Amino acid sequence: MPVNRAKFHFDNTYAGMDMLYGPYVLYQIGDLSCEAGYQTFEHEQAVYEITYVLSGTGAFYVDDTVYTMQKGDLLLVRKGQMHNIISAEIEPLRFFYLGFDFVEPIVNEKIAQLKSFFDTNEQVQFHNAVSLQDTFMRVLSEFISDDVLSNLLIEAYMQEIICGVYRIFS
Repeated sequence: MPVNRAKFHFDNTYAGMDMLYGPYVLYQIGDLSCEAGYQTFEHEQAVYEITYVLSGTGAFYVDDTVYTMQKGDLLLVRKGQMHNIISAEIEPLRFFYLGFDFVEPIVNEKIAQLKSFFDTNEQVQFHNAVSLQDTFMRVLSEFISDDVLSNLLIEAYMQEIICGVYRIFS
């Protein structure tokens, strides 16, 4: 039976809540520090997901492919793909994740270009994507501070992460 206990899990899930941030709908964002052997249950990805590994190692399954992930690695999962994560026993994972979709209809040409990238990019893993770590930390801190400017900053940081992923893979 899969183990799904975490040492720490800052999880913000907004499925069905229409959390709009500019051209994006936020479904889930978080920081997960896994126990040894932690495992999610295999599920069909309902939205686009960006995962950034802060520490540890683990196996990330996307459809029929397994990706060994470690500190600094980035993984993209598309809508409709089957997905599962298993943390290592020796060096358990800690990772950030962002689950989002694009607001339809897309009227901005650059946002359409980003969506096309997320829909068609063949490469889904990138090693040493350390430039995203600080932005993930900033966006997560806005959910904690939750002040009058947080929504503007959350939108800006989501844009920075999504555009950063595009640049990394391009």
